[in-house]
Amino acid sequence: MNELTMTLKALRTRSGLTRNEVATVVGVDQSTITRWEKDSSNVPAQYMQEFASLYQYPIDNIFFGKNIVISHMVRDKRLKKVATT
Repeated sequence: MNELTMTLKALRTRSGLTRNEVATVVGVDQSTITRWEKDSSNVPAQYMQEFASLYQYPIDNIFFGKNIVISHMVRDKRLKKVATT
């Protein structure tokens, strides 16, 4: 597993979200999220910004960085957004 797939899964897990919730927000099938978490080499650029917005984390850090830090405040804001969609 490469750094990107670990990052996508770690961000989702630390945000307390399911693959289905992420898929709904991003606008793809749950199977697509599963595939990107296993092999991220096919994540289209248009979805990179979606992940950055969803996790409220800089796009460069998600796709090119190594550090992942998500506060409870970010998680709570993210969950409220999912609940209202």
